[in-house]
Amino acid sequence: MNESVDQLHKISYALNHKNRKRIFNLIYDYDEICVTDIYKKLQINQSEASRFLRLLKGSGLVKCRRDGNFIYYSANVQLFHKFQQAAKIFED
Repeated sequence: MNESVDQLHKISYALNHKNRKRIFNLIYDYDEICVTDIYKKLQINQSEASRFLRLLKGSGLVKCRRDGNFIYYSANVQLFHKFQQAAKIFED
C-alpha cells in the first residue's frame, strides 16, 4: 500500500508543472521521441527538458531506451491509466 501511495505522490509531483505536463503529453502522443525533438517542438532549452525528463522517468511515467548516441522516450501508458483511475477516486 505504501509503495502505491509513494508512486501516486511521485506521479502527481511530476505532472504538477506546466512544462513537465507538456513534455509528457508530447511523449504520450508519439510512440517514441528523443530529447532533441522534445525541446525543439516545445521551444524550451535542452537542460530544462533533460531535467524534467529525469523527473518524469523517476516517477515511472516515462521509459527510455538508448540507440547509439540517442535516447528515445516513451510513455508508460499502463501506469498513466492506473494513475488516472486512482485520481478519479479523489474527485468524488
